[in-house]
Amino acid sequence: MKKTILVTLIVLAMRTSLMAQSAATTHIFPQIADGQGYATEVILLNPTNSGIKGAIEFSFNVSTDRGAGTRFPYEIPPGGVWKLRTSGTAADVHTGHGTIVPDSGN
Repeated sequence: MKKTILVTLIVLAMRTSLMAQSAATTHIFPQIADGQGYATEVILLNPTNSGIKGAIEFSFNVSTDRGAGTRFPYEIPPGGVWKLRTSGTAADVHTGHGTIVPDSGN
């Protein structure tokens, strides 16, 4: 079976706009796949001068390099990067979406 790599780039906002968004703003990764060799890597960047916190929530249970579950908290220092990669080892392919949910005040 041929495996295809899917790359999705989601620009959250320009730096000044991102800082002005309310904590209630969420962002969706519309396609997450995991299993039978397919894996998804999520990379979050913090271009601001302040640390940010929140969580990424998946629409299905998934094993990752940060544990297993549907919710994975992140904390990114100023100018920092946070990464999460699904394992890709599930017997069946699971697909769904991911939602970035910033903590209050971030």
